[in-house]
Amino acid sequence: MNISRLYFFAVLLVSLYFGFKPFNFFSPNDVLLREDGTLEFNASSNSIAKGDSRGFIRSKENFELADGSGLSVYFDLTPLAKVAGLGPMLVLHDGELQPQLIIGQWRQHLAIRSRRMDKLPEKQYSEIGVRYCLNVGSEVELLLSSDKDGTTIYLNSEKIRFEKGFELVESAISSQLVVGSDGFGGKSWKGLVRRLAIYDKAITPGVSEVPVLDYRFEGANALKNLPSIGSNDLLLYAPKRFSPVSIDYLAFPNKRRQNAAGFKQDVILNTIGLIPLGMAFFFWLRSFAKSSSAHFVACLAMMFGFSLLIETLQIFLPTRNSSSLDLLLNTVSGILAYLLCFTYLKLLKK
Repeated sequence: MNISRLYFFAVLLVSLYFGFKPFNFFSPNDVLLREDGTLEFNASSNSIAKGDSRGFIRSKENFELADGSGLSVYFDLTPLAKVAGLGPMLVLHDGELQPQLIIGQWRQHLAIRSRRMDKLPEKQYSEIGVRYCLNVGSEVELLLSSDKDGTTIYLNSEKIRFEKGFELVESAISSQLVVGSDGFGGKSWKGLVRRLAIYDKAITPGVSEVPVLDYRFEGANALKNLPSIGSNDLLLYAPKRFSPVSIDYLAFPNKRRQNAAGFKQDVILNTIGLIPLGMAFFFWLRSFAKSSSAHFVACLAMMFGFSLLIETLQIFLPTRNSSSLDLLLNTVSGILAYLLCFTYLKLLKK
């Protein structure tokens, strides 16, 4: 094998490596049904840190709730790790980049994010929280009670915060329930859940109210058919393989993602990152092309096809995003490579 072929295959393998990293095409859904009947999310010790596995349960259908009726969420749970980022315990996922509601854990703190469309593109939510209320290994009963006046937070039946004017959701709910993950595959929570209940009004501890959804995981005998109790029968299920709740194939980054940290760096890397592969295509196809124009079209087609393959297969990777912008920039990378090689050969002839 000559040097040019060796270079071509080496660059191709490196490009495939970075395109498909971390190679979790068959990432297991990391949810464990323990002997005591509780559900443990992200039981694998390395799932949170390395992103090679994600665990969640979710509803197949949307949870519907009219605007203005109030909302209360009850959890009986035990955190099992200090989550570095925001670990979502419950998400109301309607397909938007910013979900309607995220109830999560950051380190040992409770964090609640409610979508606000009037906010700046990079932060379309309002957030409240309570510090040091989610201690690792401690079982807690958490109740969030919200109406037009504001949101009250109860911990083990004791009121620990009231935030005036903050509603858990500001509009009617039409979202899938996601427990244990953000639904996109980017963030996960590690802990035990015994019960989740949702009410269509603001409630207080000790007052008997009938929830619209009541999931008692203790005694659940099958992850594929978790029990649903209440007037609104919305089944939760745990797929064997983790896959995002919604997949945007070749989606163009919205304004919020464009303003996110690291976006400019990604643009630069996607623009120049495949120049070595473009150069490899240039010299490999040179002997097959009958003219300069045919050579250019062939190089452009190979780069576009390779990038399209990468972006298409990335929809099966929970922690990667299929992006039309990446496809465009990778193709531009091929054009830059062609121009560099073409100019180099021109200079050699002089």
